[in-house]
Amino acid sequence: MEALDVISRWTVPACVLSGPPPATDWLINGWLQSTAAGTICAPGATGKTTLLIDLCVSIATGLPFLGRAVERPGSTVLISLEDDLGDLLAVWQEVVRTRVESNPDLLERCRIGNRLFSHVTLQQRPTFATHDGRMMVPTAYGSGLIERLREIPDLRLIVLDTLRLFAGGDLNDSVVASVVTSEVTKIAKSLRCAVMLSHHMPKAVATGVVASGQYSASGSAAIVDNLRFAWTLMPASKALSARTGTKAYTLTSTRGALMAERPQPIHITRQGFTFSAIPSETSRPAPGQDLSAHLPCTFARAVELIGGRLTDARKSLNARIEAGELRVTGRGVAGDPKMVHLVSSQPLVP
Repeated sequence: MEALDVISRWTVPACVLSGPPPATDWLINGWLQSTAAGTICAPGATGKTTLLIDLCVSIATGLPFLGRAVERPGSTVLISLEDDLGDLLAVWQEVVRTRVESNPDLLERCRIGNRLFSHVTLQQRPTFATHDGRMMVPTAYGSGLIERLREIPDLRLIVLDTLRLFAGGDLNDSVVASVVTSEVTKIAKSLRCAVMLSHHMPKAVATGVVASGQYSASGSAAIVDNLRFAWTLMPASKALSARTGTKAYTLTSTRGALMAERPQPIHITRQGFTFSAIPSETSRPAPGQDLSAHLPCTFARAVELIGGRLTDARKSLNARIEAGELRVTGRGVAGDPKMVHLVSSQPLVP
Protein backbone atom coordinates (compact mmCIF):
# COMPACT_ATOMS: atom_id res chain seq x y z
CA MET A 1 0.00 0.00 0.00
CA GLU A 2 1.37 3.39 -1.06
CA ALA A 3 0.47 5.10 2.22
CA LEU A 4 2.49 2.55 4.21
CA ASP A 5 5.40 2.61 1.75
CA VAL A 6 5.72 6.39 2.20
CA ILE A 7 5.88 5.95 5.99
CA SER A 8 8.65 3.34 5.76
CA ARG A 9 10.81 5.56 3.49
CA TRP A 10 10.35 8.85 5.32
CA THR A 11 13.26 10.85 6.75
CA VAL A 12 13.56 14.46 7.92
CA PRO A 13 14.80 16.56 4.96
CA ALA A 14 18.15 18.21 5.71
CA CYS A 15 16.82 21.63 4.64
CA VAL A 16 14.28 21.56 7.50
CA LEU A 17 17.06 21.80 10.09
CA SER A 18 19.21 24.32 8.21
CA GLY A 19 16.79 27.25 8.10
CA PRO A 20 13.82 28.89 9.80
CA PRO A 21 10.43 27.16 9.75
CA PRO A 22 8.20 28.14 6.82
CA ALA A 23 5.89 31.08 7.46
CA THR A 24 2.14 30.52 7.62
CA ASP A 25 0.53 31.28 4.27
CA TRP A 26 -2.17 33.81 5.21
CA LEU A 27 -5.01 35.18 3.12
CA ILE A 28 -6.16 37.48 5.94
CA ASN A 29 -3.22 38.09 8.24
CA GLY A 30 -3.55 36.11 11.45
CA TRP A 31 -7.12 35.05 10.71
CA LEU A 32 -7.62 33.11 7.50
CA GLN A 33 -5.10 30.74 5.90
CA SER A 34 -4.86 30.67 2.12
CA THR A 35 -5.92 27.05 1.66
CA ALA A 36 -8.03 26.45 4.76
CA ALA A 37 -11.65 25.30 4.93
CA GLY A 38 -13.86 26.41 7.82
CA THR A 39 -17.10 27.93 9.01
CA ILE A 40 -18.52 31.19 10.27
CA CYS A 41 -21.30 30.52 12.75
CA ALA A 42 -23.73 33.15 14.02
CA PRO A 43 -27.30 33.60 15.24
CA GLY A 44 -29.90 34.63 12.69
CA ALA A 45 -30.10 38.31 11.66
CA THR A 46 -26.54 38.96 12.87
CA GLY A 47 -25.32 39.91 9.41
CA LYS A 48 -22.96 37.04 8.64
CA THR A 49 -23.81 37.05 4.91
CA THR A 50 -23.17 40.81 4.77
CA LEU A 51 -19.88 40.31 6.64
CA LEU A 52 -18.87 37.59 4.16
CA ILE A 53 -19.61 39.93 1.25
CA ASP A 54 -17.49 42.57 3.01
CA LEU A 55 -14.72 39.95 3.25
CA CYS A 56 -15.03 39.28 -0.50
CA VAL A 57 -14.76 43.01 -1.26
CA SER A 58 -11.62 43.25 0.90
CA ILE A 59 -10.00 40.34 -0.94
CA ALA A 60 -10.87 41.76 -4.37
CA THR A 61 -9.55 45.24 -3.55
CA GLY A 62 -6.74 44.49 -1.10
CA LEU A 63 -8.35 46.80 1.47
CA PRO A 64 -7.99 45.58 5.09
CA PHE A 65 -10.70 43.32 6.50
CA LEU A 66 -11.68 44.60 9.94
CA GLY A 67 -8.21 46.13 10.25
CA ARG A 68 -6.41 42.93 9.20
CA ALA A 69 -4.23 42.99 6.10
CA VAL A 70 -5.19 41.07 2.97
CA GLU A 71 -1.99 39.24 2.05
CA ARG A 72 -3.12 37.80 -1.31
CA PRO A 73 -5.75 39.92 -3.11
CA GLY A 74 -7.67 38.18 -5.88
CA SER A 75 -11.03 36.80 -6.93
CA THR A 76 -13.83 35.37 -4.80
CA VAL A 77 -16.89 33.21 -5.46
CA LEU A 78 -20.01 33.30 -3.28
CA ILE A 79 -22.73 30.69 -3.91
CA SER A 80 -26.00 30.95 -1.98
CA LEU A 81 -28.82 28.49 -1.47
CA GLU A 82 -30.57 30.89 0.89
CA ASP A 83 -30.80 34.33 -0.79
CA ASP A 84 -31.80 35.18 -4.34
CA LEU A 85 -29.37 36.93 -6.66
CA GLY A 86 -31.19 40.26 -6.51
CA ASP A 87 -30.79 40.47 -2.73
CA LEU A 88 -27.13 39.41 -2.90
CA LEU A 89 -26.34 42.04 -5.51
CA ALA A 90 -28.19 44.73 -3.54
CA VAL A 91 -26.12 44.02 -0.43
CA TRP A 92 -22.91 43.78 -2.48
CA GLN A 93 -23.67 47.13 -4.09
CA GLU A 94 -24.18 48.79 -0.70
CA VAL A 95 -20.95 47.31 0.70
CA VAL A 96 -18.95 48.36 -2.38
CA ARG A 97 -20.51 51.81 -2.38
CA THR A 98 -19.59 52.32 1.26
CA ARG A 99 -16.01 51.13 0.95
CA VAL A 100 -14.73 52.09 -2.52
CA GLU A 101 -17.31 54.36 -4.15
CA SER A 102 -14.90 57.09 -5.26
CA ASN A 103 -12.11 54.84 -6.55
CA PRO A 104 -12.78 53.63 -10.13
CA ASP A 105 -9.89 51.15 -10.06
CA LEU A 106 -11.16 49.42 -6.90
CA LEU A 107 -14.72 49.46 -8.21
CA GLU A 108 -13.56 47.61 -11.30
CA ARG A 109 -11.67 45.07 -9.18
CA CYS A 110 -14.89 44.37 -7.28
CA ARG A 111 -16.95 44.08 -10.44
CA ILE A 112 -14.54 41.58 -11.98
CA GLY A 113 -13.28 39.83 -8.85
CA ASN A 114 -16.49 39.27 -6.85
CA ARG A 115 -18.60 36.53 -8.44
CA LEU A 116 -22.04 36.08 -6.83
CA PHE A 117 -24.35 33.16 -7.63
CA SER A 118 -27.71 32.04 -6.27
CA HIS A 119 -29.16 28.54 -6.72
CA VAL A 120 -32.42 29.36 -4.92
CA THR A 121 -34.53 29.06 -8.08
CA LEU A 122 -33.04 25.74 -9.24
CA GLN A 123 -35.46 22.82 -9.20
CA GLN A 124 -32.67 20.49 -8.08
CA ARG A 125 -30.40 22.26 -5.66
CA PRO A 126 -26.80 21.04 -5.38
CA THR A 127 -25.58 19.19 -2.29
CA PHE A 128 -22.32 17.60 -1.24
CA ALA A 129 -23.81 14.38 0.15
CA THR A 130 -26.57 11.97 -0.85
CA HIS A 131 -27.86 8.57 0.20
CA ASP A 132 -27.20 5.83 -2.38
CA GLY A 133 -29.60 3.37 -0.74
CA ARG A 134 -26.94 1.94 1.56
CA MET A 135 -25.00 4.88 3.00
CA MET A 136 -24.22 8.58 2.65
CA VAL A 137 -21.78 9.23 -0.20
CA PRO A 138 -20.36 12.32 -1.93
CA THR A 139 -22.23 13.73 -4.92
CA ALA A 140 -20.52 14.98 -8.07
CA TYR A 141 -21.01 18.61 -7.01
CA GLY A 142 -17.66 18.98 -5.23
CA SER A 143 -15.68 17.59 -8.15
CA GLY A 144 -17.74 19.70 -10.55
CA LEU A 145 -16.94 22.87 -8.62
CA ILE A 146 -13.25 22.07 -8.73
CA GLU A 147 -13.38 21.55 -12.49
CA ARG A 148 -15.32 24.77 -13.22
CA LEU A 149 -13.52 27.05 -10.76
CA ARG A 150 -10.06 26.05 -12.00
CA GLU A 151 -10.74 28.55 -14.78
CA ILE A 152 -10.32 31.43 -12.29
CA PRO A 153 -6.52 31.87 -12.07
CA ASP A 154 -6.45 34.15 -9.01
CA LEU A 155 -9.20 32.49 -6.98
CA ARG A 156 -8.67 33.19 -3.27
CA LEU A 157 -11.96 32.41 -1.51
CA ILE A 158 -15.15 30.39 -2.00
CA VAL A 159 -18.13 31.18 0.23
CA LEU A 160 -20.98 28.65 0.50
CA ASP A 161 -24.17 29.94 2.13
CA THR A 162 -25.44 28.00 4.05
CA LEU A 163 -23.93 24.72 5.22
CA ARG A 164 -27.31 23.24 6.18
CA LEU A 165 -28.69 23.64 2.65
CA PHE A 166 -25.52 22.38 0.93
CA ALA A 167 -25.26 19.29 3.15
CA GLY A 168 -27.81 16.95 1.58
CA GLY A 169 -28.64 15.27 4.89
CA ASP A 170 -29.03 15.78 8.62
CA LEU A 171 -25.94 17.54 9.97
CA ASN A 172 -26.55 15.96 13.37
CA ASP A 173 -25.44 12.73 11.67
CA SER A 174 -21.64 12.53 11.98
CA VAL A 175 -21.43 10.55 8.72
CA VAL A 176 -23.20 13.34 6.79
CA ALA A 177 -21.01 15.97 8.46
CA SER A 178 -17.86 13.99 7.64
CA VAL A 179 -18.77 13.57 3.96
CA VAL A 180 -19.55 17.29 3.57
CA THR A 181 -16.44 18.54 5.38
CA SER A 182 -14.26 16.09 3.43
CA GLU A 183 -15.61 17.43 0.13
CA VAL A 184 -15.13 21.05 1.18
CA THR A 185 -11.57 20.39 2.35
CA LYS A 186 -10.84 18.68 -0.99
CA ILE A 187 -12.04 21.80 -2.83
CA ALA A 188 -9.75 24.05 -0.75
CA LYS A 189 -6.69 21.86 -1.31
CA SER A 190 -7.36 21.21 -5.01
CA LEU A 191 -7.94 24.87 -5.90
CA ARG A 192 -5.36 26.25 -3.42
CA CYS A 193 -7.92 28.67 -1.99
CA ALA A 194 -9.85 29.20 1.24
CA VAL A 195 -13.41 27.91 1.60
CA MET A 196 -15.87 29.45 4.07
CA LEU A 197 -19.20 27.82 5.01
CA SER A 198 -21.80 29.99 6.70
CA HIS A 199 -23.64 28.16 9.44
CA HIS A 200 -26.42 28.83 11.93
CA MET A 201 -26.01 28.85 15.68
CA PRO A 202 -28.53 27.05 17.91
CA LYS A 203 -30.96 29.35 19.68
CA ALA A 204 -29.83 28.00 23.07
CA VAL A 205 -26.28 29.24 22.39
CA ALA A 206 -27.35 32.55 20.85
CA THR A 207 -29.55 33.38 23.86
CA GLY A 208 -26.95 32.29 26.41
CA VAL A 209 -28.85 29.25 27.70
CA VAL A 210 -25.75 27.16 27.01
CA ALA A 211 -22.19 28.39 26.68
CA SER A 212 -20.75 29.27 23.29
CA GLY A 213 -17.38 27.99 22.16
CA GLN A 214 -15.71 25.69 19.69
CA TYR A 215 -18.80 23.46 19.40
CA SER A 216 -21.42 26.24 19.36
CA ALA A 217 -22.51 25.44 15.78
CA SER A 218 -25.62 23.44 15.00
CA GLY A 219 -25.12 19.78 14.14
CA SER A 220 -22.48 17.16 14.76
CA ALA A 221 -19.16 18.01 16.40
CA ALA A 222 -17.56 16.49 13.28
CA ILE A 223 -18.29 19.78 11.47
CA VAL A 224 -15.77 21.67 13.58
CA ASP A 225 -13.41 18.75 14.18
CA ASN A 226 -12.94 18.09 10.46
CA LEU A 227 -12.39 21.73 9.42
CA ARG A 228 -9.33 23.94 9.90
CA PHE A 229 -11.07 26.87 11.62
CA ALA A 230 -14.40 27.98 13.03
CA TRP A 231 -15.35 31.65 13.37
CA THR A 232 -18.22 32.75 15.58
CA LEU A 233 -20.03 36.08 15.35
CA MET A 234 -21.98 37.00 18.49
CA PRO A 235 -23.60 40.13 19.93
CA ALA A 236 -21.08 41.88 22.19
CA SER A 237 -21.70 43.01 25.74
CA LYS A 238 -24.18 45.80 26.43
CA ALA A 239 -21.33 47.84 27.91
CA LEU A 240 -19.40 47.72 24.63
CA SER A 241 -22.50 48.69 22.63
CA ALA A 242 -23.08 51.59 25.03
CA ARG A 243 -19.47 52.78 24.64
CA THR A 244 -19.63 52.79 20.85
CA GLY A 245 -23.16 54.20 20.64
CA THR A 246 -24.29 51.46 18.25
CA LYS A 247 -24.88 47.69 18.06
CA ALA A 248 -21.63 45.82 18.68
CA TYR A 249 -20.54 42.26 17.89
CA THR A 250 -17.56 40.05 18.68
CA LEU A 251 -15.86 37.89 16.04
CA THR A 252 -13.77 35.03 17.39
CA SER A 253 -11.80 32.20 15.83
CA THR A 254 -11.95 29.01 17.88
CA ARG A 255 -9.09 27.30 16.06
CA GLY A 256 -5.88 28.61 14.56
CA ALA A 257 -2.93 27.62 12.41
CA LEU A 258 -0.37 25.12 13.71
CA MET A 259 2.39 27.76 13.63
CA ALA A 260 0.30 30.65 14.97
CA GLU A 261 -1.63 31.35 18.14
CA ARG A 262 -5.38 31.67 18.04
CA PRO A 263 -6.12 35.32 17.16
CA GLN A 264 -7.56 37.72 19.70
CA PRO A 265 -11.30 38.45 19.26
CA ILE A 266 -12.27 41.41 17.09
CA HIS A 267 -14.96 43.69 18.48
CA ILE A 268 -17.09 45.09 15.69
CA THR A 269 -19.71 47.76 15.15
CA ARG A 270 -22.28 47.56 12.38
CA GLN A 271 -23.94 50.55 10.74
CA GLY A 272 -26.21 49.48 7.93
CA PHE A 273 -23.98 47.54 5.56
CA THR A 274 -20.70 48.68 7.14
CA PHE A 275 -18.71 46.63 9.65
CA SER A 276 -15.89 48.37 11.51
CA ALA A 277 -13.41 46.99 14.02
CA ILE A 278 -13.44 48.75 17.37
CA PRO A 279 -9.81 49.62 18.14
CA SER A 280 -8.36 49.22 21.59
CA GLU A 281 -8.61 52.43 23.56
CA THR A 282 -4.91 52.21 24.38
CA SER A 283 -3.44 50.99 21.08
CA ARG A 284 -1.65 53.46 18.87
CA PRO A 285 0.63 52.87 15.89
CA ALA A 286 4.29 53.80 16.18
CA PRO A 287 5.46 57.00 14.42
CA GLY A 288 5.64 56.42 10.67
CA GLN A 289 3.60 53.20 10.84
CA ASP A 290 0.82 52.53 8.33
CA LEU A 291 -2.55 53.64 9.78
CA SER A 292 -4.75 51.81 7.24
CA ALA A 293 -5.07 48.70 9.42
CA HIS A 294 -6.88 50.86 12.03
CA LEU A 295 -9.55 52.04 9.60
CA PRO A 296 -12.51 52.36 9.48
CA CYS A 297 -12.74 54.11 12.86
CA THR A 298 -14.47 57.11 14.40
CA PHE A 299 -13.33 60.59 13.42
CA ALA A 300 -12.09 61.22 16.97
CA ARG A 301 -10.09 57.99 16.93
CA ALA A 302 -8.54 58.90 13.55
CA VAL A 303 -7.40 62.24 14.99
CA GLU A 304 -5.87 60.36 17.93
CA LEU A 305 -4.06 57.95 15.59
CA ILE A 306 -2.46 60.79 13.63
CA GLY A 307 -1.17 62.23 16.91
CA GLY A 308 0.60 65.49 17.65
CA ARG A 309 -1.23 68.73 18.38
CA LEU A 310 -5.00 68.30 18.21
CA THR A 311 -5.57 71.17 15.76
CA ASP A 312 -2.75 69.97 13.47
CA ALA A 313 -4.08 66.39 13.52
CA ARG A 314 -7.58 67.57 12.59
CA LYS A 315 -6.19 69.69 9.74
CA SER A 316 -4.17 66.74 8.46
CA LEU A 317 -7.20 64.45 8.60
CA ASN A 318 -9.47 66.95 6.83
CA ALA A 319 -6.80 67.52 4.16
CA ARG A 320 -6.68 63.78 3.43
CA ILE A 321 -10.47 63.69 3.20
CA GLU A 322 -10.48 66.61 0.76
CA ALA A 323 -7.72 64.92 -1.27
CA GLY A 324 -9.86 61.79 -1.61
CA GLU A 325 -7.55 59.51 0.39
CA LEU A 326 -10.21 59.11 3.08
CA ARG A 327 -13.99 59.29 3.18
CA VAL A 328 -16.41 60.12 6.01
CA THR A 329 -19.82 58.60 6.73
CA GLY A 330 -22.27 59.24 9.57
CA ARG A 331 -23.77 62.40 11.02
CA GLY A 332 -21.71 62.53 14.19
CA VAL A 333 -24.67 62.00 16.52
CA ALA A 334 -25.57 59.27 19.01
CA GLY A 335 -26.25 56.01 17.18
CA ASP A 336 -24.68 57.37 13.97
CA PRO A 337 -21.08 58.37 14.75
CA LYS A 338 -18.88 60.02 12.16
CA MET A 339 -16.69 57.25 10.69
CA VAL A 340 -13.49 57.59 8.62
CA HIS A 341 -12.97 55.04 5.81
CA LEU A 342 -9.92 54.27 3.68
CA VAL A 343 -10.45 54.90 -0.04
CA SER A 344 -7.14 53.69 -1.44
CA SER A 345 -5.35 50.40 -0.74
CA GLN A 346 -2.06 52.32 -0.45
CA PRO A 347 -0.37 52.62 2.98
CA LEU A 348 -1.50 55.63 5.02
CA VAL A 349 1.38 57.09 7.02
CA PRO A 350 0.97 60.07 9.37
